[in-house]
Amino acid sequence: MHSRASVATRVEHVWKANSGLAFVLLQRSLTNQAKADIVLADGKALVSNVPVDELLGLESRLEELRKIFHVLPTNRADTKYAPSDDGRKGSWTAIDADIITKTERTKEPFIKAPATDKHPAQVDVVEVDVVIGIFTNIKLSGAATTQQKAHAIELIDDLIAATTPARMRADTADVLDGGVGTAITAYLMQAFK
Repeated sequence: MHSRASVATRVEHVWKANSGLAFVLLQRSLTNQAKADIVLADGKALVSNVPVDELLGLESRLEELRKIFHVLPTNRADTKYAPSDDGRKGSWTAIDADIITKTERTKEPFIKAPATDKHPAQVDVVEVDVVIGIFTNIKLSGAATTQQKAHAIELIDDLIAATTPARMRADTADVLDGGVGTAITAYLMQAFK
């Protein structure tokens, strides 16, 4: 049995069936153009008009960065450091250098009794520690201070706290219908009027 549907009806049916997915993808793309500002706790916008896709990725990247900040090496607490004057950023020099003496054990004669006209001198050999060098041990460090580490973690926490609501604001954007499906269908179907 043959169908009595016209070519125009069949073309329109095939077009609507095959274009549904394309229109859904377009609708998603239009909706994902939603943007939001990342607003810090002090009310200032750090970044404006960040797309929702970027906010999603940024949130997870910030969480990973926080883990890295948490394990940053820090200077030893038992040593006081000052910024190095070598020009390298984040380089520290210990304020108090360690002074180390190097000694060597040598044997020297020890006169127990001096020589007289009747007796030779009585001499023993004794071991003596003699300083052969003085060394200054200057501690250098490229680690962060505990204050820097704590501040970095505080800043990343503030940024995470600002990014989450920004993503949520962007996620509440209305689903947009670009009207593309209707426009394309009307354009193609004018051939069958």
